[in-house]
Amino acid sequence: MTSAGIPCGACLRQPPRPGPGYATERSSRSVSWTALTYFAWPSTPDLRDDDDLARQILTDLNTPERGLLAAGEATIEARGAQQLRRVLLQHGWQDSDTWTPFSRSLRDPPEHVGVRVDEMGADRAEDWVAVHSSAFRGTQLTEPDRSRLVQKWLTMVTGPVYSRGCSLAAFDEQGVTVAVTTVWSAGPHRPGLIEPMGVHRDHRGQGYGRAITLAAAAALHRMGSSSAIVCAESSNAGALATYASAGFEAGKPVPDLCRNA
Repeated sequence: MTSAGIPCGACLRQPPRPGPGYATERSSRSVSWTALTYFAWPSTPDLRDDDDLARQILTDLNTPERGLLAAGEATIEARGAQQLRRVLLQHGWQDSDTWTPFSRSLRDPPEHVGVRVDEMGADRAEDWVAVHSSAFRGTQLTEPDRSRLVQKWLTMVTGPVYSRGCSLAAFDEQGVTVAVTTVWSAGPHRPGLIEPMGVHRDHRGQGYGRAITLAAAAALHRMGSSSAIVCAESSNAGALATYASAGFEAGKPVPDLCRNA
């Protein structure tokens, strides 16, 4: 779960590109290197200490002309990429907010908790963005912001990376959309990622977070993932409790890396 709550792949400054990973925007000034750390390094362990690769990524991150990050303040997530962390810290990046990773084995399908959950296509972009914005922003969207976020979500679901993605929504008994999430598969027998997951502010405390987290894990199980991975800010007690209640085990908290202006 991200603090500003931008769906993985949706907020790219340009369409997703092929390669070992891609970046997603956490806020107007920060970027998460989520797919790279979860998919490239764990599935190719020998790259974790690859100095040449780490320095190439450093160059990409520090060269605005390459279209990955604009100049100025930025935050990235480099969990599991030991050499990349070392290289970034050596070149002016600093530790930032701490996040707690969670994982759950998908050897067996997760249980269902009786809440209606449907897959969300491009025709439901407005609903998805409305719940997502309530969960992470907590303020009424202006019309320009709403249009911008809807377009970014549509960019995500029509882009090449989304061929291994799936967006879900949970509904209450009246059919109101109350929670949303997106899952990302790294392929059969590899970990899958839940990013993001959010519950509408008017519907918290009713078990919808646990329900949609279990539904997300079930979707990854159907995709052939070996496990489900999700992350939460270590300061977000509600998110930590939600993932634990859905059978996820917490790992060692890891700080993001930030670059000052």
